[in-house]
Amino acid sequence: MNSKYLKLLPITLFMFILLNLSYGISCPSGDIPDFPHEFYGYVYDSDGTIVGQNVVVKASIDGNDFSITTDSNGGYGIDDVYAAERCSSSSATTVTFYVQDVLTATSATYIPKERALLNLTASASADICVDTDGDTYGSGCSAGGDCDDTDTAIYEGTTRTCEDYTVGVCASSTQTCGSDNAWAVCAARTTEACDGTLDEDCDGDVDEGCISGGATGGGGGGGSGSTDADTETTPEPEVVPETPVVEQPTGVVLPPADVSLNSAKDVIDSVSESLAAGTISAEEAITQLDGAKQDQENANVKMIMDTETFEALETVIVDAELGLNDAAFQEGRNILDRSNQLLAQAEAETDPSLKAALLKQATELQTQAMEKLPEIETVVKVTIFAEKTDLAVQNARESATSVEAKEAVEKASKGKGVNVEKSLETFKITNKELAPDKEVFKSKINLKIKPDKEARDVNIVETIPKSMAAHVSEVTFLGLQPQVLQADPIVQWSFDVVLKGEEKDMSYIVNKRLDTLDTVTVGAAQEVKSNLTFLFYGLILIILVGVFFYFYKKKEHY
Repeated sequence: MNSKYLKLLPITLFMFILLNLSYGISCPSGDIPDFPHEFYGYVYDSDGTIVGQNVVVKASIDGNDFSITTDSNGGYGIDDVYAAERCSSSSATTVTFYVQDVLTATSATYIPKERALLNLTASASADICVDTDGDTYGSGCSAGGDCDDTDTAIYEGTTRTCEDYTVGVCASSTQTCGSDNAWAVCAARTTEACDGTLDEDCDGDVDEGCISGGATGGGGGGGSGSTDADTETTPEPEVVPETPVVEQPTGVVLPPADVSLNSAKDVIDSVSESLAAGTISAEEAITQLDGAKQDQENANVKMIMDTETFEALETVIVDAELGLNDAAFQEGRNILDRSNQLLAQAEAETDPSLKAALLKQATELQTQAMEKLPEIETVVKVTIFAEKTDLAVQNARESATSVEAKEAVEKASKGKGVNVEKSLETFKITNKELAPDKEVFKSKINLKIKPDKEARDVNIVETIPKSMAAHVSEVTFLGLQPQVLQADPIVQWSFDVVLKGEEKDMSYIVNKRLDTLDTVTVGAAQEVKSNLTFLFYGLILIILVGVFFYFYKKKEHY
């Protein structure tokens, strides 16, 4: 080859590299772009739900914008490289992110050659319409909701034969797609009548929860495998439990709120009449009124449950299906607060007439609150323990399809097992005043770890079956947010260090009635060796070195 061309080769290579480095970014004259900082992750809307596809994500640095749209799972930069580049002479080190051209609260420090997971949450002002199938219907869309955003024939107002309830009186009933992107309760579905024959709530069991006069079923979900008198047996799906159920308490069964309030009202009226007639002593009146006060407190429990449960459900409890909205919800809570103030005054009151008057006012307020608030009832409570077994790892492997999920499962399979306590609480939510014939179920799953030794690099991989949630957008995560490994969904919570005896709680809610806990949980960590272990091995090493030098010197002597 001509030496003249050989001399030009290094210059040509340098120009080629320079052109590649400067591709896609405009730098001031003389500056060279740094290597890119790549980002990937999932985009959530302001309500914590993963968005659909075609939502625009933009990274901005040095006045340069880099845009990409989300895929069908709400992810960005997962399959296609999404990079932000910076000019090497720039002092700016912050990358800001936008969703639908609205600035998010998330930013990142620019690190050349880095690939970083960064989930984004859109601002409430971002105009996000999630319409995967292109029929103009979807979550946040002005046209309306969409119960199956992969089928253009299904959208708000569409009616279908009940798929989840194919037994009992709902076998030929229909349900309608609502504005909340969910199918309404089966039109024929009602509360169990405890008649020993019909399956009024269409779950496959007759008279479950009835004290007498009917079969005491287990409250199974749609297609539980039980048989009604007027239906055929519904096949039960194959489920491989992680470990045996160790606890299934039924809890305290309280009467409905309206029953408790009517009972309290009757007692208060009776005591007031007896006091006026002088046929009852003050002591007996106080005793009966204390019982009425307990009925009123039970009614409060039915409406708002305990504080922890209420706060966990608050973001998903407002449902157009029950005629509820945020404003009415807050008004109902305010009314209950005033009622509780009256109950507290009644608690300290020793005059039975004044006590009865305070309790009567509290009852009236509680009755008003019932129009604004739902009743919440725990219908299932289960606790199991998940261990890192070969079967659990194998089940997780079979469900993992994305690169992130496969890598997480394989890493967990090689780590030391972490025992995870798993619990399920299923709540039935009703509003007798605004929607007397409807009910909504929410199920809360809670995972808890409490290692007996300090552990590092702790990872909890949770595989949620499609029977619980077909997509991660159908799951509401509470508190600590997990990394979404796969939208089917598979998620992971990670902790750098968990101290001995330290508790870590992870929880989420699905909008279904669950009677069994069939998730696959694999927990693993890197065990931290104690200082005594290192000291032991150190002493062994010192002894071995000493023996070596002893024999070496002895050999030299001879």
